[in-house]
Amino acid sequence: METADFINRALTSVRSSVALTLDGLSPGQLIHRPAAESNPIGWLIWHMARMQDRGMSAITGEEQLWTRDGWHERYGMAADPRDTGMGHDAARVSAFAAPNAVTLLEHYDAVLESTRNHLSALGPDDLDRVVETGSSAPPATVGERLIAVVNGNMQHVGQAGYVRGLIEGRRWHPR
Repeated sequence: METADFINRALTSVRSSVALTLDGLSPGQLIHRPAAESNPIGWLIWHMARMQDRGMSAITGEEQLWTRDGWHERYGMAADPRDTGMGHDAARVSAFAAPNAVTLLEHYDAVLESTRNHLSALGPDDLDRVVETGSSAPPATVGERLIAVVNGNMQHVGQAGYVRGLIEGRRWHPR
């Protein structure tokens, strides 16, 4: 199996979990925080999409979908390409207003489709190419950035599923 195919399969699996986790949730459930410092489901899914969008933008050098395709407008947020949720404090997370489950899934799907398109163009030598971000983040290879995307997606969809289980007062597993 090629690396790009492996990553694509991993992200496709995450996408299934995202869809199942969001299925049937009300607006209130999307912003419910089990504790003052907890992240709600809507914020977690938004954050996943933003981190993946920013990570792929760093790899490709292309503008993020967040600004290019106007996703920030659908969320009622600023067009700041640096705002991925990293560093949000409790007040900032509380201020997040998830639009609805459909928009969250559409956003994730748009980022996933863009990622798939870029993956299909990667060759084995690309994985060792160093990506400079121009930010305070240290340089990393394309392969390291792709691992971070997969790892972040798996962690955050798991957290979202856990929060759903807490909201519903039952064991939650999307499969």
